[in-house]
Amino acid sequence: MDFISVVQRLVGVPGRARVVAQVRVVVHTTGKASPTTSDNHWSIYLILQGNADSPQESVRANMTSDLPHLTGKLVWRSHSFIRPSSALAHWDFETAPVLAKGISRPIQVNDIAALIYTKGRHKYIMSGGGSGCRFWVLTILRDLAQNNYISLPENGLKDIEDCLQYQYHTDREPRKINWIEGTFLE
Repeated sequence: MDFISVVQRLVGVPGRARVVAQVRVVVHTTGKASPTTSDNHWSIYLILQGNADSPQESVRANMTSDLPHLTGKLVWRSHSFIRPSSALAHWDFETAPVLAKGISRPIQVNDIAALIYTKGRHKYIMSGGGSGCRFWVLTILRDLAQNNYISLPENGLKDIEDCLQYQYHTDREPRKINWIEGTFLE
């Protein structure tokens, strides 16, 4: 994607110049799929750096689609919370400073959004099996790690890759699933 197209897309991203303290992966319940299982949706919350006088805030990057269509739509939304009430579990990754024009500075929402658009991660076809959002989240985490935007534990992304293989529930242990990857468009 060319520079001007990226800049035009960034205009719609809330909190563009805000510093991101953590990248949080959230698995949400979307309600009961059956009497014993919950449907899940996965998204990314950029936890914003706050101060003592303000509550913590976040910007959510959410790949969604309007069923029955599978074409993904990247939705950015600012929130006055860092853990949504629909969250069943979450995993946090500390951000690392970025080097811009030879100067180290904290990472901003703008940096992460620009990476997503530059890599074409906003052009996505969901899998249709209810697990396309998992692959999108994992791909974004891989991009962030590859660009040194997040600090990884010793085993890299292994733990979160394992966690993405499960369906989470409100009242019982997670269940392993076979997930289907979505497809990024050129």
